[in-house]
Amino acid sequence: MVRIGKVGSTPKQAAFAPVLDGAESRSDDLASLIARLEMAYGSPAPAVAALRRALVLAGRSEPPSEPSELVAFVHARLVPILIAEIGPRLTMALVDDLVADVAPVSSTQPLDSRPQESMPQPVARVSLRSRSAAPAKMELSVLLVDLDRVWRSMLARDLVRARWGVSVIDSVDELADVMRPGEPIDVAIVDAIHPQASAIIDAVVSAFPTVVLVARASNRATARALLEGKGLHRFDVRSREAPAEELIEAVRRIVES
Repeated sequence: MVRIGKVGSTPKQAAFAPVLDGAESRSDDLASLIARLEMAYGSPAPAVAALRRALVLAGRSEPPSEPSELVAFVHARLVPILIAEIGPRLTMALVDDLVADVAPVSSTQPLDSRPQESMPQPVARVSLRSRSAAPAKMELSVLLVDLDRVWRSMLARDLVRARWGVSVIDSVDELADVMRPGEPIDVAIVDAIHPQASAIIDAVVSAFPTVVLVARASNRATARALLEGKGLHRFDVRSREAPAEELIEAVRRIVES
């Protein structure tokens, strides 16, 4: 299970402790890098491994703490690893967002967020940057259930950009990790083909009767019939081919209605 808060305020994950030995938790920039690596890979273990390899290549025991040096480290050492493992599109998204997070406001020389010459140019992608630039009208806790790690990582990134907290789970057993007292789940986005989708929906609805549910489904009529029998008050069904922006807008409409 991967739990993602608002980037920049995410605490240092315990799994990264051996990699960050000696690095103080004072760095929000480092916390942002860690959160985005976990988001991109979908779990801490491969994110830790990637950061370890980048540190070895750089001859360092810990990432730089100074913002411009951290960005340079990411470009020079992490980017080649990320391109090979998660692809250029997600890599470019991660680098763009990291630079936006750590670029010093007072700097008269803006940091260059362009990739190295060897890095392929990114394809067009959904961006919610303009919407998240203004104060969010609401903050929601979103549960994300999807077997496609790349897709869910990209969706989680856009949800965080919308200033929503995100929890990613792979099974119904992991619900115990996100069902905390005083921390309701406001929205669940569930892929209908997930083998435990029905059980997860039942458990979430039982614990949080007012939850908003958006399902991704190939057969929307079948999925809608299933959800209608779950006792949900507010739900929607979207095509599995729908872009992240469409899912986010569906959530906004239901919540604001």
